[in-house]
Amino acid sequence: MSMLTHLDQEGRALIVDVGSKGVTSQLAWAQGELVCASGTPELVKVDKTSMGSVTGTAELASEIAAKRTANLIPPCHPLALSKAEVTAATVAWLTLFDTLNAVDKGIEIGAIRVTTKQGGKSDSRKQA
Repeated sequence: MSMLTHLDQEGRALIVDVGSKGVTSQLAWAQGELVCASGTPELVKVDKTSMGSVTGTAELASEIAAKRTANLIPPCHPLALSKAEVTAATVAWLTLFDTLNAVDKGIEIGAIRVTTKQGGKSDSRKQA
């Protein structure tokens, strides 16, 4: 296994020098699971809870997180985003959890994962 690029030989976090790296286009898709009571999905379908729009709030939170990725993930460099559509999936799922937790105390988040990544140094990868 190769050495992790964002750690030095003593295991301390570092930011990788990308000064000579060219501009690339990258796309990523992610999915996750929300385990909830049988009536909770209906609240998402009608898109309304006492806290407002369920999906709209999650989408807005994910777009804000996409813009702030470099502030949230220490080894990440600032990203020039040209577009974001429900990216930053973990923040979207946490927002759904927080919004729906008011009516479903047993709600759980599970299995958030990147399913496809295209572009950048490692180019393309698909997962089940």
